[in-house]
Amino acid sequence: MNKSRFIFKAAKVSGSAASDLTRYVAKNSLDKKREGDRPRPLFDDSRDDLTFWQARKHLSINGGALPPEDVLHYVLSFEYPTEYENLGDDDRERTAQVRIFLRRALSEAAAKLGIEHWRWAAGVHLNRPHPHVHLLINKHTIERESRELMRVLKLTKPLVSHNQKVDGKAREFDYGTIIKSFAASVDARIHEREISREKRLENERTPSRLRLESDRILLAKAMLARDEKLRLERKVAVLENSTSRPPEQLTKLTQKFETVRKFSDSLAPHVENLRARYKDNNAPVPLPALSSDELNRMQDAAIEAHDAERIQDLEKIRAQLADERKTPSRDAHEQGRLQAQMREAETDAAFGSWREKRFDRTFHLYRWEVAGQRLSLAGVDARIEKERVKQSFIHVGIAALLPSQRRAAHAEIMRLTELRSELLEHIFTRQLELETGRIKALSTVAALREIDARETQRREAAGNGAGATGKPHPIYTRAELDRMEFRAQAMRDGGLLLEIDEARRAKDARLAPEHRTPVETRSARDAERVNLAEKDFAEDGQLLEVSIRRGRFTPVAARLSDGTIVTGSIRQTEVLSRADALIRIFENTPHTAERETAIRRAATNRESEARLTYEASAAYLTAARSITAEGMRELTRAGKQLPDIGSHAQLSHSHDAQRSLQGDAFGSVEKQSARAAQEVQEQQNRTIDAPTFIR
Repeated sequence: MNKSRFIFKAAKVSGSAASDLTRYVAKNSLDKKREGDRPRPLFDDSRDDLTFWQARKHLSINGGALPPEDVLHYVLSFEYPTEYENLGDDDRERTAQVRIFLRRALSEAAAKLGIEHWRWAAGVHLNRPHPHVHLLINKHTIERESRELMRVLKLTKPLVSHNQKVDGKAREFDYGTIIKSFAASVDARIHEREISREKRLENERTPSRLRLESDRILLAKAMLARDEKLRLERKVAVLENSTSRPPEQLTKLTQKFETVRKFSDSLAPHVENLRARYKDNNAPVPLPALSSDELNRMQDAAIEAHDAERIQDLEKIRAQLADERKTPSRDAHEQGRLQAQMREAETDAAFGSWREKRFDRTFHLYRWEVAGQRLSLAGVDARIEKERVKQSFIHVGIAALLPSQRRAAHAEIMRLTELRSELLEHIFTRQLELETGRIKALSTVAALREIDARETQRREAAGNGAGATGKPHPIYTRAELDRMEFRAQAMRDGGLLLEIDEARRAKDARLAPEHRTPVETRSARDAERVNLAEKDFAEDGQLLEVSIRRGRFTPVAARLSDGTIVTGSIRQTEVLSRADALIRIFENTPHTAERETAIRRAATNRESEARLTYEASAAYLTAARSITAEGMRELTRAGKQLPDIGSHAQLSHSHDAQRSLQGDAFGSVEKQSARAAQEVQEQQNRTIDAPTFIR
């Protein structure tokens, strides 16, 4: 790219607010012959034909006028007008391409800058020999990683042109992300039009079928590259958050991701131009030339990512390709895979609901990292109550009237209240994440059920498959069964465990004898599963015993009618002494009464849930033992012996690894909650002791 092809620089015009700037971009120095009498239409990252008032409202978020110091104003100019002319046959087509190119360039710039999204508006000016774009950007944006508000004072490298050292030696000029992206889009468009012109000249000699097939191949390549890029991006994110992975594995995967990303990004301008070409000709975009295996891989990835919209889009392509090829949309194997994917998605949705409920029961005991400390909401509330008591004459007597003690207690309460607010932010963020995950999982289930309903109608109409109304047997992958068994163990779902065991046996039966799981290996895994179930049963029994024996002292969390979250224990609501009675007389208010009622209700629910968990754990253990007993009978019939369980203890390792990824979903939270509850209980006991002058 010639250095002078495009100029991107800051601009400055007079004006007192964002409305003046948007009005300037829309109305200043109109070329009536080329631009007309009406104000120029403006555009943002998703909309065209904005008025300058609409652009101002979008730019300032809240609809008010931004001061000029909160707006970045830049101009992107074509130094060679012929390049602008080559983008289309008329100004309407050319400005449409400019909008596409600028959106793509700013999206890449935002990714480079590490921001979630920024608000901008722009307009194309044709009132000078050199066509140019005025760009207005709100300086306030959100940082992607921290989700915190940040201020961009100006666009700097690598977004704009700059000099940089190459290999630590000579300095080399770099045009910056925005210009390079914009120039690449312009080049791709011009190249596309040149090829199109050449093909039109050879139209009589070149069959249109070949052009159509070429477009379909391009669309298929772009879809596959995009899906592979997203798949690798998710894997890189998982590895970056893991502390047990070797760094060389992350390096290798990151390099692979970068290669795929560059290939996918290189196809994007060509696909955009292809779509624009078909749109200009009022023709539908052709179907991508995808094989059944490629479609299956892409749909598997969409299901794993809980992308319901992508699942439906791929299903439409599958149906259209099946009609085109005069073949069923799914063969018998693919129908079985659909049943398996739907059932696995259902267990995933149930697991998401279970995690959300479990978090709602334990979030007040979980220790969050706040101000360099690991604190729990219940612990902070107990410390606030302790400081409040220091200010109460009825609790500590004359000492509460000392100004120094009251000031110290008040200052500590203010500090703890700020920490409590930060804790609630962590809690609400985690609740939102769990809720979003559950909703996406339910959307995936709904999409798969809709697809299954259409497949059932097709089978009934054809009168084949597994019978006119029968369902095909699910065909699971090993990874799907492992994930389902992990969820069954976490939720203590014995029925699901039996279903999984049946599916594993059916999967083995479809394999050739030499590829089946040896009966001794399966029996060893069954025995290890029983060991895990017995440990979980013992832990759940201990938790139930603690809930019954010391439930009065264990803090719970409850929500009041106004949405406020409070924590406390049954002991704090009881009147067991003269001190309690006296305190109740002086501190009894409607808010206190509501708080005590909510805490008692939450404590009752906690004990009921502990009993239900214990009963479910017993049922799960029974199911695991029945599976093991059947395996031992098969082992005896085969004349073999159970090998050393330690050599086959992969099941527990697999569950431990997955537990560490789930974080606060179960196990570790229960143990941490028990420790935190004990500490909170000690603080509460010190708080509710009768004052010495009453004794």
